[in-house]
Amino acid sequence: VLKAARDAGVKRVVMTSSFGAVGFSNKKPKKVTTESDWTDPAEKGLSAYEKSKVLAEKAAWDFIKEEGGNLELTVINPVAIFGPSLALSQSPSLGILKFLTEGSARAIPNIPLNVVDIRDVADLHLRAMTNPNAGGNRFIATADGKITMPEIAKLLKGKMPEDAQKVPVRTLPNWVLRIAALINPQAKQSVALLTINRNVSNDKAKKVLGWKPIATNEEAILAAKSNTMAAKILSGLLILLSVYIGFSHGFGTLRNSASPEQLKMMSELGITGPMRQGIAILSIITALLVLFPKTFFLGNLFRAILIIATMALSLKANNYQFALVEIPFLLIPLVLIYLGHPFNNGQL
Repeated sequence: VLKAARDAGVKRVVMTSSFGAVGFSNKKPKKVTTESDWTDPAEKGLSAYEKSKVLAEKAAWDFIKEEGGNLELTVINPVAIFGPSLALSQSPSLGILKFLTEGSARAIPNIPLNVVDIRDVADLHLRAMTNPNAGGNRFIATADGKITMPEIAKLLKGKMPEDAQKVPVRTLPNWVLRIAALINPQAKQSVALLTINRNVSNDKAKKVLGWKPIATNEEAILAAKSNTMAAKILSGLLILLSVYIGFSHGFGTLRNSASPEQLKMMSELGITGPMRQGIAILSIITALLVLFPKTFFLGNLFRAILIIATMALSLKANNYQFALVEIPFLLIPLVLIYLGHPFNNGQL
């Protein structure tokens, strides 16, 4: 990407890295973590994700230094990202909320976190792209202060009691977590998080770019949870609409109850006899597949392909009006694929 950008004469590339590339090796309680710090790729307990972020960012800076020419690089290093989510897919940060709310844990590890709202991360990227002083710099994206996982649990129970009924109230002692880490890889990574200094500075982004977080730690977390529920509701409504359309079209065609206008239009597109019946059956099958989490993606994918094929036939027959009418129906499966199924166990 950097080579292509350089060759195309791009002035600056803004790279999204991670706080995992910055502060996971700072274990000194009184030392403030800044952009000048780097995580040691050989750090004990470092996950593959954080290690990949370190190596990728170092490689990017090395390229700029050795082969970058006039290309500038600016890197954003976000901490745990919360805030409004446009989809139901589970990011590592949103996975923390899933861990707390699904009820699988009886106690919560006392792990401190730095948090940032996704809207603040987006704002910082825009400033890094347009501010003339941003080139050649790293910027940590974090709200002020820190918050622990037990504090997040208390926040959810206080502000969203209905969604937080299964959230544990007990705090897991650190010594128990350290013992578990001897035999459990996940607990081993959690122990590594206990030792990280969460005294993280966002002064550089404020001073150089004029950036100011719009959300506190608490506001970012609550926005993530509430917005996820809104996405679930929207996804559920679109599923019902998609199933209704699929069944209505499929059974209507099989019962020969389609209007004369519809039959004429299908005939003009070359859709007659067995082909019409086959499309009707496929319409019903895809509607059924959309209902269930495990077949949700395939159902929407097949439905989108079916609509695209119909649009292609319309264009071939010079029926541009029919092709345009199909566009809203095509958007439904595409939006559903993006949002995800509201009852998928891998999502919030």
